[in-house]
Amino acid sequence: MLNKVQESDKKLAERVVSLKDMESRTVQSSSEMTGLVNKTKELDIENEDLKKEVDKYKKQCYKMDSSLETAETGCSVEKEWRENLQKQCVTNREEIARLRAEVTHVTELKSALKQLQRENDDLRRSCSEQEKALVELGDHLSKSKVKAEELRHDVDMTKENKWVSDKETVSCQQCNKNFSVSRRRHHCRNCGGIFCHQCSDNTMPLPSSSRPLRVCDGCSELLLQRSVTMTD
Repeated sequence: MLNKVQESDKKLAERVVSLKDMESRTVQSSSEMTGLVNKTKELDIENEDLKKEVDKYKKQCYKMDSSLETAETGCSVEKEWRENLQKQCVTNREEIARLRAEVTHVTELKSALKQLQRENDDLRRSCSEQEKALVELGDHLSKSKVKAEELRHDVDMTKENKWVSDKETVSCQQCNKNFSVSRRRHHCRNCGGIFCHQCSDNTMPLPSSSRPLRVCDGCSELLLQRSVTMTD
């Protein structure tokens, strides 16, 4: 029983360390999630600005394309201007591609944030379950310690009780009736006293034996009360 108590103490300590580790990971995840939420808000604002810039660049491209069509019939100066416009269109398209890539990145960040939120929820649930298991283990350990103390007390009481010799008594220690051929002596295996059959017609499990042994009425009542207390 003492080994079981020590094992329970060890398990309890391991659960406490695991719980503290989970709490640390939960706090770290919450901090990272808060940072990602703030970053997502900033990226959303930048995304709106980027969309406006994309629309602006699209309008510029449409205007440039229209100007190019008009300039094709012009002189060499207009041709050079058109080439410049084409270069600008290429630059604008590259900028649009970059902005689209950033929009895709923002979408991926949002997906990662949702995944972190789900993991954080799982950690919280796991932490709550570990706390409940820890409470149950603590209750079980307390009950086990109480039982161990009571068993230790029983063993000590058994060691302290004196085994009364048959020669030291001539009558039952409970009913005081004299012993005779028909009224024989019987030892109580718990207190060591000598009683008649009627006053010791009980068997109870004792720490000193693997099978029930004869006990007197007084010890029987005491052990029954203690057994009920341990069960509760």
